[in-house]
Amino acid sequence: MKQLRVSNIPLLVYGVTIFTIYSSMPRWLAGAVNPPSLPSLRDEKSFVKDETYLAPGAHLSFVCGSGKDPEGAYTMYPSNPQERLLLPIEDEDFESAVLKEVALRDRFRSDGLTIKFSRGGREDNYINIHYGINGVLLAKDPKNFSLNLACKYMPRNKNEKPFYRWLKVRFDALYPMAYGCESGNNMLFKNTAPFVPGFKVSDVDRVDCSLTLEPGMIFGIYCKPGEQLMPDHCFPGKRLQELNGDITPYANETEFYDSRRKINSRFQLFVVSDKGARTHFYHHCYCQGPQGSTKVLSIVNHIHSHILPQEYMAQHVTHPQETRYVVYNLYPGMMYHVVAPWRDWLDVGLLGKVRQRMVPTNFQKIYTGNPYRYNDALHFNDIFGSKHFDVLTKVMGPDRIRSLIYRSNGIVVLKVDTPLLYYDWVLKRHHGVRVDANMRLLFYLMPTDPYTYGCGVESTDLFRTDGFQISKQEENVSITECKVNPYLTSPVGFYCPKDHTLEPSNCFEEMINATNNEKVKLSDFAPFARSVESTNLKVADFHMSPRMKKDTKYTDTELKCSCIDKEGNTRAVITLDLRNPTDPAVIGEYA
Repeated sequence: MKQLRVSNIPLLVYGVTIFTIYSSMPRWLAGAVNPPSLPSLRDEKSFVKDETYLAPGAHLSFVCGSGKDPEGAYTMYPSNPQERLLLPIEDEDFESAVLKEVALRDRFRSDGLTIKFSRGGREDNYINIHYGINGVLLAKDPKNFSLNLACKYMPRNKNEKPFYRWLKVRFDALYPMAYGCESGNNMLFKNTAPFVPGFKVSDVDRVDCSLTLEPGMIFGIYCKPGEQLMPDHCFPGKRLQELNGDITPYANETEFYDSRRKINSRFQLFVVSDKGARTHFYHHCYCQGPQGSTKVLSIVNHIHSHILPQEYMAQHVTHPQETRYVVYNLYPGMMYHVVAPWRDWLDVGLLGKVRQRMVPTNFQKIYTGNPYRYNDALHFNDIFGSKHFDVLTKVMGPDRIRSLIYRSNGIVVLKVDTPLLYYDWVLKRHHGVRVDANMRLLFYLMPTDPYTYGCGVESTDLFRTDGFQISKQEENVSITECKVNPYLTSPVGFYCPKDHTLEPSNCFEEMINATNNEKVKLSDFAPFARSVESTNLKVADFHMSPRMKKDTKYTDTELKCSCIDKEGNTRAVITLDLRNPTDPAVIGEYA
């Protein structure tokens, strides 16, 4: 496999017709290896694999033939390069590799990297990638991350072999995914939540950028183009010295120097030591735009965050009929305690003496949905399924405390479209100056896994409840078994705790044939199934285009995965039923 480095050039065309690779420039780069030609129809080598590096300021074009070719058909992968990522190829098995797509944003985030593509029709299939000189790229595994592009040429003459091209695109100046805040809406950081449609950015209080530090955490701030990070580098050198190495700037091993690149003035990452920060402190930095600060990152070194509505409204409310929207991020390791007094009447700053109540009053419910519209309160288990995530209420002295506790090993799946939970602290007074004020405490709940059809060990709440078969046996130990036809209900999920044994360990890539108990590849029975990246569940997606459905070969063979505890007891089994979903007998069985 040949490696090519693309740096400091305005345009690179990586043509992938079956006959040639071409460049719009006289040469690719001084001193670079000349790009190899792709095999012609007469060449014996039908599979070529290349690797290239993109630096800030570079542009790459990947061309995969034309729909006008009368002698064969071209297919380009991944299916949607703006949203999907091909996993690295193994054993040069092209046909299996192009089926292994995952969600791109699960492994990669960016601002300043533009991906455009065209596929199908009678024009060229192409993928254009432009890496802006001030682009910011973050990956889950920056040392090994690559964008993988592929092209297949299938001759119409059945006596001729197909030809394959695989291009691995690596990047300079690649950073690790981190926690943090940004002034844009690029979803750069792990804890970034998208704005709900209709939700005004200007209405979101700055507390939505509060971070609680944990040992080993990487965190940072990103200001969009046209803004400046203040103070310079977020943590001045003197402040870092005071912290005695507890927090240090992140050293990027793949940093790239170009005099045109000015990203450090608005993007910084930091690392918390493995022992954590040893002193209590509060620090903030912010993005400065033409109209003032647009985003503030508040860094707090304690794990328990107490929310005090009375204190907050006394300090911030400016009008007797005002609603304040305050946003918090809920992700694994976070804990919030909402502390509101029991008594009805309180003094609240400029509002004076007002009557207060926290709603919903039912402690087992919370609001969800667009906070600008009316929403009914829902039970927690109608909004999310979870393990190691608790919502508790207790009375302590004069206060009633509602706690949202998302443990570091927490598992959460969302059952609703909007990942937003909220309470209302309502303040009213009808005599004198009329008061109708409200503090809306909004919590963006970060799910760890998708909501799927399936089962697992003691995990009923994590899965959907209809469209498949499920049973539970209670003997010496409880055993959960489920049977899913993934062509009827997809995606499919299976939960096996980390201290148990999953068999096979790569469930949904390999499974056990229920007929002969042999280990087989799922792709041999369901070639269009895709493994999905997930934190705690094993997940497979069987959604496919109408064209793929026509090519699907159904089978009566059932495939299984099992979860076995430390004592050797089988605790959960999932079975995939791969029969034709249009068969009336199959439909009736799962109705």
